[in-house]
Parts: sequence; C-alpha cells; structure tokens
Amino acid sequence: MTMHFYPYADDEAEVAECGALLGFGGDSTNNWGLVDCRRCLKRKAEIIAAHATQETAIVAQMGDMADYMRAQENSNE
Repeated sequence: MTMHFYPYADDEAEVAECGALLGFGGDSTNNWGLVDCRRCLKRKAEIIAAHATQETAIVAQMGDMADYMRAQENSNE
C-alpha cells in the first residue's frame, strides 16, 4: 500500500496532495519520513511551499481580525 502525504492527518482526505484517490489504494500521513509515493516525493518542495504560503495568509488574516477586534473594543469605550 502506498503512503501519500496529506498535511492534515486528523481529517479524512479523499484525495492526496499528489492527486491520488485515497481509501482504496493508499493511505496518508503528515510525516514525510513515512511517505513512499513517488509523485508526492517528486512534488515535495512544491507542496511544502504551497502550504507555507497558505499558512502565511491565514496568520495575516488572523492578525487583521485581531486588529479589527481591538479597534471595535476601543471604539466602544
């Protein structure tokens, strides 16, 4: 059975990062050391870069939300 990379191990994924369907012919993990899918390993740098970009955007959005909440709190005083 092929082990694919999927960063959110707690979620039930249907499709791995490489595009392979999961559940019938493979499993997933968020540990690169256990991955043996050649497509996942070939795209490793690309997958890591995409997730880093996504996480940076999420952190920026959370910071914007915190600034908005502080501004709302200060306007109510």
